[in-house]
Amino acid sequence: LEWIDESEVQPIRISLDGNFGTHYSDIIDEGDSSPPLPTTSIDPDQGLAVLYTSGTTGLPKGVVISHRTFQARIAQWIIDLGFEPEDSFIAWAAMFHQAGIDPLCYTGHLGGTYYTVEGFDSERIVTLLQESTISWLPLFPGMIDKFTQYIEDNNINTSDFEDIRTIGALVDLVAPDKVKKLTNLLDAPFQ
Repeated sequence: LEWIDESEVQPIRISLDGNFGTHYSDIIDEGDSSPPLPTTSIDPDQGLAVLYTSGTTGLPKGVVISHRTFQARIAQWIIDLGFEPEDSFIAWAAMFHQAGIDPLCYTGHLGGTYYTVEGFDSERIVTLLQESTISWLPLFPGMIDKFTQYIEDNNINTSDFEDIRTIGALVDLVAPDKVKKLTNLLDAPFQ
C-alpha cells in the first residue's frame, strides 16, 4: 500500500450553496465516473471524521474517528441492523453526531442513496418514506411525538413505508407505550 503524508493533502472544499469552494452542482455536471479510479491509498488509521462528545464531563470534545474504525462500524451496522445493498437513508441528524455520519458511510458502502433533510421535518421525511427504499428511520425521543402526530393529523397510510426494517434510537429513553405505538404504526422494530 502507498501511504499518504497528510501534510501534502489539500482538501477539496465543496458547498451546496456556492458560498465557498467548488459548487456541488459543478462537480456533478463535470464529473466522470469512468476508470481510472484514484491510485492513492489511505492509511486505515488516518482520521476520516471528527465526532463530538456530549460534554457530560465538561465542554463537548472532538474525537477523531479513523477509516479503520468506520469500516468496523459499517460492518456492525450491516450485521446488527441487516442493511442490504442499495438501502437508502434519510439524514436529518447533525453530521457531527454518529447518527448523521455513520449512515453516510454505510449507505455509500452499500451503494444506497443518502437523502439530506435540513433538521427534523416530518413532512419531508414522510414524503421520502413514501417514495424511497429507506431501511432505518432514526427517531430520537424528542421527535417521536411530532412524527406520529404528523402522520395521524394528515391521515398518512403508513403501509407505503413497507421498506423500513428498523426505526428508533435510544430506546432506553423512550416510554414503552410510545415504542409500542410507533412499532405498530410503522410495522418495524424499534432498536
